[in-house]
Amino acid sequence: MIRDLWCLLLINLLTLIWNSTVAQPLERATQAFQQGYYEQAITQWQMALTHSPTTQQRLQVELSLVQAYRRLGAYEEAIKILNQALPLAKSTDTIYYVLLLNEQSKLYFSQKPTQPQKAISLVTTALQLTRNTHHPWVLAGVLNHWSNMLAVQGDYESALEHYREALNHLQVYQPALQPLVSPSAIATLYGKILINQARTTFLLESENAFQYTDSQLAFPESMAALTTAWQATQQWDDIYSQILGLLALSQLAQQIQAQLAKPIIHLNQLMDQALKLAQTLAQQSENPTAKAYVYGYLGKRDEQTHHDKEALAFTRQAIFFAQQTQTKSLLYYWQWQLGRLLKAQGDRLGAIKAYQQAVTNLTPIRLPVATMGYINLEESFRERVAPIYFELADLLLQESHLTHSADQRQSLLQQAKNTIELFKQAELQDYFQWDCANISTSCTDVEQLLDPHTAILYPIPLPDRLELLLNLSHNVVQITIPIKESIYVMK
Repeated sequence: MIRDLWCLLLINLLTLIWNSTVAQPLERATQAFQQGYYEQAITQWQMALTHSPTTQQRLQVELSLVQAYRRLGAYEEAIKILNQALPLAKSTDTIYYVLLLNEQSKLYFSQKPTQPQKAISLVTTALQLTRNTHHPWVLAGVLNHWSNMLAVQGDYESALEHYREALNHLQVYQPALQPLVSPSAIATLYGKILINQARTTFLLESENAFQYTDSQLAFPESMAALTTAWQATQQWDDIYSQILGLLALSQLAQQIQAQLAKPIIHLNQLMDQALKLAQTLAQQSENPTAKAYVYGYLGKRDEQTHHDKEALAFTRQAIFFAQQTQTKSLLYYWQWQLGRLLKAQGDRLGAIKAYQQAVTNLTPIRLPVATMGYINLEESFRERVAPIYFELADLLLQESHLTHSADQRQSLLQQAKNTIELFKQAELQDYFQWDCANISTSCTDVEQLLDPHTAILYPIPLPDRLELLLNLSHNVVQITIPIKESIYVMK
């Protein structure tokens, strides 16, 4: 009898130790993820996988790893884990299968936003399955992603209909959900959906704004939705998500304000309050990524209001904190902003340096730039990425006109030409989602493939002129045609 009791106690003790071995990394990973420390979260989740978790624990960890890798832009790693997890989930757990399908859809859309067919197919399957499971939390999350997809395709009315459905599920079933999902998680998802709803409402009203002679009357629902979303963000316990939500709201307030003939004090106040609160929270979190976002957007606000001194200070702080992260997309974005500010102040050499650093850190095929997890409707690669290359080329060409040194002029022209080459390479990488530097076949410079006596013409369209660079065997010839972009560029 005593022996059996000791055996039972030993088994219970070993079970507690095993559960603790898995639970502790899971808890640490969740905390790191909620604070925006995705690399740390990944390490802890990988540790949990080494301790023989249950099937449900494994699926939970693999889903979390996919989410973390996606936020880092490490799409290949995320896809590898999905390929392992999906067959197991399909045969054992419908809920996790739906969640993984939804994540797979987000991955495909992140990689190819202009070719959303595969992403749409996956989220449609996830939506059909989750309606049959009657799990309101999961359904609300899938509906949010589906609505985002509809909004990106321009079907704003359908998107708004499904946002409302998602919100309704969270409201009606909140008491039943709370034993399964924390109130903080419910509030966070609810707030994110409200922010996306406000953004989509603004886009729909923007399409109809021409009907109003007074632009102040064109955006009543957008402003009401914005206020509701602002109130919802005050309920979040997840500080990192709250910071990103506040920044998204501040940007939306600025976009609405930009459409109005006269400024609305309420919008300016909301934008400033959101930025101020985000700054306070970022300082409390000690998260360099959060600080890079916040100070960068503070700099962007001051850039737009022509407070150049303050904008420069905030932007340099954003770059400082971005350098402490592994998120190159953040670093490039704020270096680009620094280049614009220096250019506006007439510091061309400083601007050129900032632009060149930005181009170095730009990775077009992994570009989750400052969208903060909310719907990003800049579908065109040229809208998202091309300006940085052409603005740098513009600066280099301006400097080439001013230099009296023939060698320096050739150097600047070569740099301008190489910048346009980099743009074309980035354009191809974005189109094919392929970086030839990552495979055994290396990229070859076009000049190495041509006869040395062959000339190459590089047309560079700029807002106030057309620059032609003729690349000969030993030098580059520059021809400037003073003609406005609107004349020679087809809209």
